[in-house]
Amino acid sequence: MKNILIADDEKPFLLSLKDGLKEHADSFNVITAENGAEAVAILQNQPVDLLVTDLKMPIMDGFELLAHMSRHHPALPVIVMTAFGTQDIEERLNRVDNFHYIEKPLDIDHLANAIYKALGDASRSFIRGINLATFLQLVQMEGKTCTLKITSRHGSGLLHIKKGQLYAAETETSNGEKAAHEIVCWENPEIEMESICRPKEREIDTPIEFILLEAFRMEDERREAQKQGHSAELPDTSDAAVEQTTEEDAVMSHSQQPAVPAKKNPGNGHAKLRDFLQKLSAVRAYALYDERDHLLESCGEELRFNELVPSLYLLAGQGIGTPLGQPLCFLELKSDQGLRCILFRVSRFQVAVTLESGARLDQFMARFALAQKK
Repeated sequence: MKNILIADDEKPFLLSLKDGLKEHADSFNVITAENGAEAVAILQNQPVDLLVTDLKMPIMDGFELLAHMSRHHPALPVIVMTAFGTQDIEERLNRVDNFHYIEKPLDIDHLANAIYKALGDASRSFIRGINLATFLQLVQMEGKTCTLKITSRHGSGLLHIKKGQLYAAETETSNGEKAAHEIVCWENPEIEMESICRPKEREIDTPIEFILLEAFRMEDERREAQKQGHSAELPDTSDAAVEQTTEEDAVMSHSQQPAVPAKKNPGNGHAKLRDFLQKLSAVRAYALYDERDHLLESCGEELRFNELVPSLYLLAGQGIGTPLGQPLCFLELKSDQGLRCILFRVSRFQVAVTLESGARLDQFMARFALAQKK
C-alpha cells in the first residue's frame, strides 16, 4: 500500500480531498498535514511514497518544506498545488524543467490521475527530488521573499529574492549575475531557505527566466567544448563587463558584419517564411533561427545575427505586444541609434527583423499574421 502525504493549511479542504480519494483506498492511503512542520514530522516517522503540497502555509510553508525535501528526501516525488497557476506560467516552467503543478480549486479525478502517474513514474512532469530551477520558478510565481543558501560539491552560495524577483547573488568568488549563473548550474544542490532578503541594494535586474536560460546556455557551450577537447570558461558577466554593453547594443550594432546569403533550397522548411520576408518593403534586414536559437540564414548587415539568442529575449518579454492571427509573441527592441529590432516566433522558427525608417509595427505584424493564415 502506497502512502500519499497531502499538506495544506485549510482543514476542510484536506478533509474533502481525503474523502474524495476514498474510492482509491485499495491503491493508496492518504495522510494529511496542516503545515510544513507537521509534514516533516510525518516524513520522519513513517514511510511516504508521494508528497502533495500547497505553497502558502503557516509555521512552515511549502517552500521551506521543499527545501527540507531537497536535503533529506531528494528521491521522493512531489506534486505542487497552487492557486496562481496560468497557462502562461506553465509554459514558462516547462521551458526550464519538466515540471507540473496542479491548480486550485482541484478536480479530484485530476488529482487522482496525477497521483497514479507520479507513483508509476509514467510521466516526467513531476518533481523527483527538488530541482533548483524549478524551485526558483515557484518562488517567482508566488512572489516569495527569501534568501536561499545553495550547497553542492562546487561550493556554497546565496540567492537573495524579493517579491519573486532575484535581487542579488553571491558565491565565495563572485557576485551578481555571474554568481547566479554559476549557482544555477551546480549539480545536486541542497537548498536551505530563510524568509528574509538581506541586501538593501539590488544587484540583479534580469528576470529569473532569463538568468536560468542564459546559465543553461553557457553550461551547454562549456560541455560541448569539453567534448571537443577544449576548455571553456564562463563569459565574464561581472558588473564591470555588463556596464560596457547595454542589452540593446548586444542585439544591434552598426558594426558591419558579412551578410549570410539567403539559401535558395526550396526544400528548406523556412523557405516560405524567408520568401515572404524578402517581399516586404518594410523589412530592412532579417534573420531566421530554429527553436534552439541556431541561425539558419540572414540577409542584411544591420544586426549581429550570430550573437543574438532570440528565445532569451522573447521569454523575458513574454506578454509584451498583442498576438495577431496566429499566436505571434513579439518583442520590439531599440538601440541608442534608433534601430528597431522585432523578435517573434512562427511555428518552430524564430524571426529577427529590422524595419525601415517610418515603417509601422502594427501594420507589419497585421500583414504578417494575415499571410500566415493563408
